[in-house]
Amino acid sequence: MIDTSRFDLRNMWTLPGGELCVRPGLVNFRAAVSNEEIVAGFSVRGQYADRINHYLVIFDTSTSNNHHTKIVVFDEEFQQLQSLPVSNTKPRVVTHAVVTGELIISSPDFPTVSGYTGGGITVAEKVSIADRATINIPQGICASWNGRCVIADGERLFISDAAMPRTYTSAGIVALEGHIYGLHVTPGGGLVAITGNGVWGLGADAAAAGPEIIGIIDNISDHSANNYGQSALVRNQLHALTGRGLKRIDRGQEETPLSDATMSRSVAEMINFPDYRIGKVFAGRKGPIISMPGEDSVCMFDLTRGIRSWWQPETTEGTLDIVGVLYEDDDNELLVDKSRIYAFYGNTEDGDDHTTTGGIKPTGSMAGRVPTPPEASPVVRSVTTSSDNGSRVQKAAIRGLDKTKTTPTPVSSGFSTRTDGIVLTQSPSTMWGDGREYRSRELKSLRFLFSRRTDDVTVEVGATQALSRVGLVDVKTGGQGRNRP
Repeated sequence: MIDTSRFDLRNMWTLPGGELCVRPGLVNFRAAVSNEEIVAGFSVRGQYADRINHYLVIFDTSTSNNHHTKIVVFDEEFQQLQSLPVSNTKPRVVTHAVVTGELIISSPDFPTVSGYTGGGITVAEKVSIADRATINIPQGICASWNGRCVIADGERLFISDAAMPRTYTSAGIVALEGHIYGLHVTPGGGLVAITGNGVWGLGADAAAAGPEIIGIIDNISDHSANNYGQSALVRNQLHALTGRGLKRIDRGQEETPLSDATMSRSVAEMINFPDYRIGKVFAGRKGPIISMPGEDSVCMFDLTRGIRSWWQPETTEGTLDIVGVLYEDDDNELLVDKSRIYAFYGNTEDGDDHTTTGGIKPTGSMAGRVPTPPEASPVVRSVTTSSDNGSRVQKAAIRGLDKTKTTPTPVSSGFSTRTDGIVLTQSPSTMWGDGREYRSRELKSLRFLFSRRTDDVTVEVGATQALSRVGLVDVKTGGQGRNRP
């Protein structure tokens, strides 16, 4: 077998046991609404009421409503609770923070909004205090920092009074070198600001009780941003987009390139963007989620298992232009697209359908090079792959020459294999207690014959059907001529 750990992955993911599989289907959780463009989405769990509310920031594209932006609040079942108009322009970025039970929603492009978690929202009004002069609540990006709400406007940090997220004074203003594009709070309680002139930080002790912020501003990294949405705190790791890919900036690690290797392809097109800072990065449950606007391409990371895969939709009916991530009560993720909301959990029969379950089954693939001496000019004789996608398609390609076969459905005596992954007796009558055997679907290998001479052995393999495992990949080469080894 060949080592596929460094292969480019397309529409691939991992099963709970860590095995590589075709990604889940993108099931439409909320259908598109005419004249609406979703620009942001997030979920907040109530601090006093144990329930989750979803917040969508929606831009109305119809001319009759003056293109207004509104924040719409939904319960977990997506029943609308409130709609609050906030602006007549489309915001570039929307952030939120929860400070001592109070929700702050802020953007450089509309007035700051506040409310209590689990309740309604309204345009925020400053809270004055008797012994100090207060200033108006600023507009910008926000973060919750040790009982304070921090709002970044341009090159300045506006830090609220302790435990009073809508009270700001001149003593809480901190100026940095460079426009601030990202605000994050580290696991140790430090405040990190990502600017156009480096990454700067304030320690947790700087937010001690009192009106003034006392502390040394440290230069953490020379990494710089040029737009909003280029960084995210994911599983206590601070990741940021770079020109070539993604970099963990809290540890100074080398950047991870996101482009595919240059090679002839037929199963999936090569992904290569000149600058990945045009994208947006979000915090996913398993790792960063990177969306490239207008490209229908999302890069999904699983940090625990060390894999990344580009996801692309299998139908032209919908898009995959992610603007936010929602979380349900059971911690399942929902991807917020500009027009729809997708759930990517389900069984093997869920595909990329945008109205119901079923639909077009995704095809996952791997592509990479097989190390061979270039002077050998080998002839590729065969490619062997395996999958448990019984009765569906497997693919293999050598330097763009592709072949397709159908995986046979394994059947044992007295047992049948269903496409949802369950193997059981032919005539089930009851669910339990009759001695029936339940088994996993079997991996079935297929051998694809080739006769292709090349100095650069590049191979692609793929399988169709959500959550189908992709097993061994083997390539056999030989010399020229029918009887040569």
